[in-house]
Amino acid sequence: MESYDAAALIMLAMQASGSTDPKVYKEKILEVANAPGEKILPGEIGKALELLAAGTDIDYDGASGVELIGPGESAGRYRQFEVKGGKYETVTFR
Repeated sequence: MESYDAAALIMLAMQASGSTDPKVYKEKILEVANAPGEKILPGEIGKALELLAAGTDIDYDGASGVELIGPGESAGRYRQFEVKGGKYETVTFR
């Protein structure tokens, strides 16, 4: 799952930046991996490429539930939630 998502993120970052140069597209990886944007699930890479080409923000969730933090580190596979005001809020990642 993680390998699939890593390859997808690189491809989506290339599309978002309009470049195949890692020095350019590396700046877009966190942007395509995290909210805000339209949620992208496994098997929706074509849809994501079209949305990016149209200038629409995406939130790539992928096969492994991608969420990147800090300098591009994975937030972890598990989220600890609290319910506040009837809504789930992420407390931490594990």
